[in-house]
Amino acid sequence: GIGQVRRANFREASQIDAKMATPETFSETGSETMYEKALAKLQSTRASLTDYAVELDKSADAKTGYKAKYADGKDYVLATYEKTKTQVNEYAVEPTTTYATETYAYVGDKFVSTKDYTYETYDSAKTYTYDTTLSLVENAKAMTEKMMLAMGSRKEAPETVAAEAEVMEA
Repeated sequence: GIGQVRRANFREASQIDAKMATPETFSETGSETMYEKALAKLQSTRASLTDYAVELDKSADAKTGYKAKYADGKDYVLATYEKTKTQVNEYAVEPTTTYATETYAYVGDKFVSTKDYTYETYDSAKTYTYDTTLSLVENAKAMTEKMMLAMGSRKEAPETVAAEAEVMEA
């Protein structure tokens, strides 16, 4: 990992420094190397910093009570959030949704009734137009026959088929 790479780089750097050092300043005493001494110092410093941070946190909390305040603030924010969410749903979302749903249902009902009315009106208008046209044609035909009868170009009753058969035989 990264720690091993750093340690290897530190070893190489300390060996380079050791080769460059004068005999008076560098001497390996006992079984500990310079790296091991530095590592031990780093570990003790790290532990003491962690302990110091924990103690500092306890001291600050004892003086200010910030952890309790944080918990109270968190509870307040959560309660306010829930209350606000409820109010928004109650006063903004639900009325809008209800209005849209009711409007959709109303428009749908109006569409169905308008469609039915249109079909009924169309059917009645079609029937009325057909009947009116038929009666106009019949009236015109009847009037034409009356006029032709009055002018004498037409007999009152058409000849029968039997009378036509007699004429054909003769």
